Amino acid sequence: MVEANSLFLAVGQGQLEPDAFLDFAMQHTRDFGVSDHSFYFGRSEAVRRELELAQPDQSFVYTSTTLRLMEQVCVGLQREESLLLVGETGTGKTSSVQELAKLQGKRLHVFNMNQNTDSADLLGGFKPVDLKFLLKPVYEFFLSIFRNAFKSAKNQKFLDLVQKCYEENQIREFI
Repeated sequence: MVEANSLFLAVGQGQLEPDAFLDFAMQHTRDFGVSDHSFYFGRSEAVRRELELAQPDQSFVYTSTTLRLMEQVCVGLQREESLLLVGETGTGKTSSVQELAKLQGKRLHVFNMNQNTDSADLLGGFKPVDLKFLLKPVYEFFLSIFRNAFKSAKNQKFLDLVQKCYEENQIREFI
């Protein structure tokens, strides 16, 4: 990369023609093509575009880093391989894949992960549910009907027993 930096400085100082820098840059980047009908990056096969859905981002810049990443992702997808992009924040992983999705006219779901991401964050998990929580509407409905049908004073012992069974999760006795 020292060679590219020194070339860039030489162009900025007027010591080197811009065409020479452009030639150097083109030799050290991957070949790619984006047309109205298809696109390819490096050694990936050409992918047909859905014209009405695929509107690429006009502000996306194809650098050598993003072209390399897009080539690798395209080839991996064409070979039906699973992909995991790992790297520092801000290196273009998400934006490159978003651009590929736009070119193909596909919906993309982005999951930002870090060291604390757990498999349950991706796959979901089971959370134990307290039966008392599920039975609360039934219990309240039962109490309203019972109090309308019977006198609470005469049946207080029974109501206390039902309440005790409900609060102590004695489900069989409660039902």
